[in-house]
This record gives sequence, C-alpha cells and structure tokens, in this order.
Amino acid sequence: MTEILEFCGEFSPPTIGTRSNSVKIAGDGFCQLTDKGLRVQGFKDRRLSKTEWINAVFWVLVCFVTGFFVFFVWFAGLGYVIRLINLRKRKNKRGKPVDILIPWKKISSYSLSSAADKIIIIHLKKFKSRQGTFAGKLFFQVDDSRNSMDFLDFAEELVNYGIRPLS
Repeated sequence: MTEILEFCGEFSPPTIGTRSNSVKIAGDGFCQLTDKGLRVQGFKDRRLSKTEWINAVFWVLVCFVTGFFVFFVWFAGLGYVIRLINLRKRKNKRGKPVDILIPWKKISSYSLSSAADKIIIIHLKKFKSRQGTFAGKLFFQVDDSRNSMDFLDFAEELVNYGIRPLS
C-alpha cells in the first residue's frame, strides 16, 4: 500500500460561456490519491447549468414578446429575471456535501490551466456512485498555502497513477 496523498483546494467549475461539460462539484474541498482511485470531497454546485440558462432566456424572451399583448405575462417574465439575478448573486454556491471515490479507470486524462490559475482539469469518463452519475471535467484549484506540494506535484502524482496529460 502506498502513501495516501491529499491536496486541499477549491473546486471551481466554469460559469456559463464555456463549451465544457463540467462536473457539478464546487467550493472548498480536497482530492486524495489512493490505490483504489481519486477520492474527491467537495460540495454540489448549485449554480444554474447551461441548459437552465438557455431555458430561462427562452422563456424570458417569450414573456417579453408576448408581454406587450398580455400585461400579466410581462410581469411574470420580469419576476423570472429578478429571480435569475438573485440566483446569480448568491454568495453561497455550495449545496450538499459530496464525497466520491473515482476509480482510476474512469479518469481518462488531465490538463493544466495557466500557472497563475493553478487549476488542474481532470477528465472523467461516465461513472455512477451512490451520490449520482458523474462525467465531464472536474476543475480543481490547488491551494499551495494549505499543501506541502503545489499543483505541478499533483499533476506529477497523477502520472504516477497512470493518468496521462491531455495531448
């Protein structure tokens, strides 16, 4: 059995405007590299997904277009816009705690963002756990102040477990 390495940091999935399918885990947490897989502990991301945003924009547009003819529909659309603005401004984007073990065979690769961001993007194949189905990209920003090793060491350890960088 090898030593279990733990990296503290923050899960930071991108907001709307990206084409990536991100895993909905956000907030403070950690990644643990174990013999069985990558243990991830964080929080469910409560922000709206791209589909929810597209749906909301569609219905708001419908309400505004028809609102010129039907007064109450316009107010319903305005109420929906106010609700979206409040959701967007919400400081606490964390939901329920998430603690999953991702088997190594379900991690296809990883990539690194700029050195300034220190974000490791872990590419996951679809898999099910007792907390749901996960697939896509997991965005993890390593906090160097809370770890004895930095994000490049994390990437190097992934290679030691057989996970290759995305070419």
